[in-house]
Amino acid sequence: MPTRVELVRELVKGDILDKVHPATLIMLLQAEPAIRLAPDVPPSRHRRSAERRLNLALYFLPQAEREHYRQEWGAEMAAMSPSAAARFALNVLIGAPGAGLVLRLSKIFGRQAA
Repeated sequence: MPTRVELVRELVKGDILDKVHPATLIMLLQAEPAIRLAPDVPPSRHRRSAERRLNLALYFLPQAEREHYRQEWGAEMAAMSPSAAARFALNVLIGAPGAGLVLRLSKIFGRQAA
């Protein structure tokens, strides 16, 4: 659960603080920590595009590796702006067939002595 300081930091970082009524902000700060905020605003076009590209890229990877990379790439994209996340996801999608091939070959042949 985020602390109150983290909540305010996220509101400021997300440029939401100026859109929240002061009474609503006071209620949020006094609310129980178990209450989670659910944004009413749907994800942006860039964010949806990034998620679709990421999900498509995961199909090129071996099934056993997908969840690991979904979490890893999702964490990378969470720290980015929506447009930067869309560019990142496009680069991931372009490199996914090669990465999937390397992962499959490494499972087949394993580590070889040089």
